[in-house]
Amino acid sequence: MSSNDEKYSRLEAIYSEKQLKKFKNSHIAVIGLGGVGSFCASALARSGVGTLTIIDFDKIEASNINRQLFATESTIGELKTDAAQNYLREVNSALKIIAISEKINSTNLSQIKSVDYIVDAIDDVPAKIEIAKFAQENSVRLISCMGTAMRKDATLLRFDDIYKTSVCPLCKNVRKLAKENEIEKLEVLYSTEPAIKSQNGELGSTSYLPPIAGLMLAGKVLESI
Repeated sequence: MSSNDEKYSRLEAIYSEKQLKKFKNSHIAVIGLGGVGSFCASALARSGVGTLTIIDFDKIEASNINRQLFATESTIGELKTDAAQNYLREVNSALKIIAISEKINSTNLSQIKSVDYIVDAIDDVPAKIEIAKFAQENSVRLISCMGTAMRKDATLLRFDDIYKTSVCPLCKNVRKLAKENEIEKLEVLYSTEPAIKSQNGELGSTSYLPPIAGLMLAGKVLESI
């Protein structure tokens, strides 16, 4: 068995050859490479996905290290897309990566019109709505992550349509704008845990809950393509 075959031998024990071929031929866009998106992108790369478009305008800061996969002491100051490419190519040298180091706009959204799935892992509400409108207008499958900050119980993460969500303040804001923009449906991952009161006034995150959300999103995509 070649080293490349061995790399996917554990996947082959679970997925059929047909499914693995679908992974290899798929093109997934991950928008946002923070605590959620970085782990989602990694899980997709480790599953043999053929092409990843990664979109993030930001640079890595020291405060990212507690939860973001590509954030280390040595990558502070790097563009997240650059750190992501270096890491992901070490995981899967055959992976085709298209990196866009910009904020979401109509131009770069047009570049992902032909992808098989979009993962929205950003916090910017107007941008989330823009992505949802784009996905609806172009019949592109989309899964959108809601708030993971100020929460500790990963067992309370749920998949549902945005119009059936509750508790999460980010969901409330997205629901309102989604309705105003005539978005018919939007599959989301959200938490039913009430937000915890900050101990120091900052918007805090655990080292594990955003990554778990990212891995759940990757699983949802892999089961759907």
